[in-house]
Amino acid sequence: MSLFDSIVDEARGKFNLGDKANVLLSVLLAKMTDKSRGGFAGFLERFNQAGLNGVTSSWVNSGANTTISNEQIESALGNEEIQEIANRSGTDYQTAISATAFMLPRVVDNLTPDGILPDENNLLSQTGGYLTADESSFAGVSAGNAFDRIGTSATDVIDANRGNVGNRMNVVETPQAVESRTNTNLSHVSDYENSDDSSPLKWLMPLLILALLIILGYSFCSKPEEHKTNSTDINADSNVMQRA
Repeated sequence: MSLFDSIVDEARGKFNLGDKANVLLSVLLAKMTDKSRGGFAGFLERFNQAGLNGVTSSWVNSGANTTISNEQIESALGNEEIQEIANRSGTDYQTAISATAFMLPRVVDNLTPDGILPDENNLLSQTGGYLTADESSFAGVSAGNAFDRIGTSATDVIDANRGNVGNRMNVVETPQAVESRTNTNLSHVSDYENSDDSSPLKWLMPLLILALLIILGYSFCSKPEEHKTNSTDINADSNVMQRA
């Protein structure tokens, strides 16, 4: 059994974390061993500066571990860092802070069995496997899944490139294909021209235009004659009236 297996199992059942319990432990260990912030000693010092020296001492020394509340976790780590723990472990804020308060005393206790802080080499030997999982994960993605996704993405890119090359090669046509397509296009043009020759509009339209011109011409020529006739009738009527 691993050094932290029992802690992970308890947290998984207590907070319904599932596989996220392993990720949460990895995130905590990564912060506890962060060299840029003083490593393990620097991490515990943040709690001492928040007035929790007696609490952290109980974790390191032999004997019962003093519990820590969610409010005390917030005072030592701050809201932003707890939110980061929640995001990286794929949990909500409240679950992250409660699970951290549960796991942290037990983790520190396991790392300090003799009541002293381990040196860097000893600390890395105990936490190295969990830190590797944490560094390769974000929001519940394990190192194995990360590598699987990278491999899958690379395969997809290669397959896509092969497909593009294949499509480009298919664009190059043989002379027979070009000749066949040309003959087909010419056949379509010929069919179109022949269909126009057989269209009734092609011979009916001139007849309609001619008939329209005849009607217009007849109408134009008939109007003066009607006017002349009307004038003659008026003059005749005038002469009859004078004779009378």
